[in-house]
Formats: sequence, structure tokens, C-alpha cells
Amino acid sequence: MNSYTSESTLVWANDTTGFLHPFTEAIPSRGVKSVRVSIELNRKTSVLSVQVYYEESYDGLTWTQVASPVLGNALIADGGPDVAGDFTTLPLTKRFVRFGVLAKNTTGTTSSLGYVTIRVDVRS
Repeated sequence: MNSYTSESTLVWANDTTGFLHPFTEAIPSRGVKSVRVSIELNRKTSVLSVQVYYEESYDGLTWTQVASPVLGNALIADGGPDVAGDFTTLPLTKRFVRFGVLAKNTTGTTSSLGYVTIRVDVRS
């Protein structure tokens, strides 16, 4: 099993649609059978919420967000850690995958900020 743990990274949003923040480099999808993700949100402004997503790529440069990007955890809005218990199988169709955070406001269009750490455990 391989693990990818990010540094605590500043993320932002300014609406309820959200903004995607990539956290990992390109990972060859051939070696990814299932994943387990954990996320921690700290020092956030009042309306920020986050969740883990993934994207796929044929070349590792141009990325496509999958239709249902959330991995095993709901929107985190109250801060602190959220640890996923089970591994999830991903329907990967391209050569590479990367993981990141979707940050969005729970309400309004005020700019919101927070620090996020994610950990992705990959079963091959």
C-alpha cells in the first residue's frame, strides 16, 4: 500500500459552486485498485467547506474532473479531521489520477479560507 500525505495547504473559495485545489502529483492509475482518504480542515473562516475529489488524465497535464468526485466523506464544514474507514474502488478509465480538495462556501459569495491536509492510501 502506498500513502500520499499533503502538507497543510491554504485553500479558498468565493461562492457555493466551489474551486478545485489539486493536492497530489499524477499517479499512474494502473497501480490503483482502491483508495481510502482522510481530510483535515483547520483555521478556517466561517463559511468554508471542503471535500476530497479526484481527476483523471491521459497525459498527466490535462485533467478531467470525474462526474462524481467525492470520495467517501461528506462536506467538512466544522473543522478538524474526517477519517474514512473503508477503501473505495475507483472507476478509472485514463492513464493517470490525482487527488485534491473541492473548497466552497456553505452560503454567500464572501471569500473564505482554510488550511487543509489530505492523506490518500492506495491499494495496488
